[in-house]
Amino acid sequence: MKRVLRSTPENSRSSDLKRKKNEATTTVREGRRRSSPSPDDPPSRSHMASHRSAPRTPSGKGKGQRPYHKATWDGESTRIFLELVVKEIEAGNRPHMSITPNGYRSLSKTFEVATGRLHSLKQLKNKYMLLKTEWCAWCKLMDCQKGPTGIGFDQVTGLFNALADW
Repeated sequence: MKRVLRSTPENSRSSDLKRKKNEATTTVREGRRRSSPSPDDPPSRSHMASHRSAPRTPSGKGKGQRPYHKATWDGESTRIFLELVVKEIEAGNRPHMSITPNGYRSLSKTFEVATGRLHSLKQLKNKYMLLKTEWCAWCKLMDCQKGPTGIGFDQVTGLFNALADW
C-alpha cells in the first residue's frame, strides 16, 4: 500500500511548492513514514561499505549449533550404529524403506551418547544408505539364483571361499 502525503491548500503558490516537495521526498508504506533520497543528497551510510572492526557475532538465541564430528566409521562405531538402527526400526521409525527424520534425530542423540561423537542427520543418512547398498551387493554375490559366482563366506574364519579359478 503506497500513498503520497499532501498538504492542505492554504495559499495556492506555497501549497503547490509544499505539495511538490512532499510528493518528491515522502511516501507512506503500511502506516510508516519513509523519506526517499533526492539526487543531490549525500549517499547514506547504509549504501557504503561496512566499518565493522570485528565479525558479526551470533544472536545468542538458543545454545547455537555445535560443530559436527567428521564422519569416520571404524568397525565398532558401525556396529553401534547398526544396533541403534535396529532399535529405531523396532520402534516403528521406518514405516517404508527409509528411516523418518524423527528416527534420525533419535538415532543421532543415542549415537552421541554411546560414542561421544555428534554426527549430523545427513551424515547418518549417508552411512545408512551406503550400508544398505553394500548389503544389496553382498546379497547378490551370495545368492545363486541371481548369478552363481562360486564365492562363499566362512563365518568361523571370516574369510571368503572361492574356487581355484577365481
